[in-house]
Amino acid sequence: VEDYNRERPPSSLGYATPAAFAAELDKQWPASPRPTGSAAQPIAST
Repeated sequence: VEDYNRERPPSSLGYATPAAFAAELDKQWPASPRPTGSAAQPIAST
């Protein structure tokens, strides 16, 4: 699958490789919060 994704990028990603697609997203949304764990995030503080 790895070779296939690099040689024939998927059309769902705009024919970009998964790495290139992810890099472009990071450029568009550099400060987006990313969870650091698997615990549910609180909805609001009390």
